[in-house]
Amino acid sequence: MSLKVWVKFMSFVTVTALIYIHMQMQIFDLAYQGKDREGRTHELRDRSGLLTHQVLTLKSANHLGNQLLEKNSSLQFMGHDRVMTLTGPSSIVSQLPASVKGKNENFLLWNLLSFLSPQEAKAWDRQ
Repeated sequence: MSLKVWVKFMSFVTVTALIYIHMQMQIFDLAYQGKDREGRTHELRDRSGLLTHQVLTLKSANHLGNQLLEKNSSLQFMGHDRVMTLTGPSSIVSQLPASVKGKNENFLLWNLLSFLSPQEAKAWDRQ
């Protein structure tokens, strides 16, 4: 083998090895960049969940009520001694439509059965 052929062959092998090594370094660099981006994505998701929780906490009725009572210390919740109960003749009850009576009876029964569930405000249907 002549020296000229040997130098050409070694140059080709060296350039090929350098190209291969450069490609491998790029592959590992991209893998590390992907891992960093994945970690950043998880961090952003956690932060987003935390911020969502904080927003929902600030919008909660308990927090808004506390804020209202702290701003105006003269405000208070209505006590039972301030509630007026009226009694009327039974003829008014008999004049109610049957659909309202049935809903009322069912509503009372449902309250007795579901005393552990949270209470909800419901509007009566007017016909």
